[in-house]
Amino acid sequence: MRTPSLGTLLKVIGLLLLPISGFWCLMFILAAMISQAFVAGILVLFAIYLIRGAPHLIRVVDMFPKVTSQYEEGQAFTQTGGLRYNSIIGVVNFTVPFATLRASREAIVVTVSSLGLFRRTFSFPRSSIRRLRWRRILFSLGVLIEHDLASCPSYILFWVSNRKALIEGLRRFGYEVSDT
Repeated sequence: MRTPSLGTLLKVIGLLLLPISGFWCLMFILAAMISQAFVAGILVLFAIYLIRGAPHLIRVVDMFPKVTSQYEEGQAFTQTGGLRYNSIIGVVNFTVPFATLRASREAIVVTVSSLGLFRRTFSFPRSSIRRLRWRRILFSLGVLIEHDLASCPSYILFWVSNRKALIEGLRRFGYEVSDT
């Protein structure tokens, strides 16, 4: 089954919104409720914009990084996700897809970047990783990286975007994630 594109979904929303907003606009005009008719008219224009494919909105959405898992044969495994860590200002949280975990035989490197405005990298050589374990906070699941590096925050939690791919990718390089 093929997944509909964002443009198709926006067109469908526009097609659903157009008759409803058009009806409201007409009713408000007939009732001489000009300010409400103005708002409904803006909804009509927005529906037409969506039906035309919302090119500006799609361009903005396309700027966001994509959620991916990638295995480079014998080199590394990379997965997009989110990140939560301790800092001097408290707990910092970046949602999916602003973080990347890259595992190789030598190390796990976690990078967080926010639209080019902020970038931070945490590198964990294999010898410094004590344990990787699953950690659930509310509705989200992540991998807690327990390590002994003084140069990195003591609490590093990588939010998982694809649990199966992460387990398989880490196993290929000799890492195991425990449930406790």
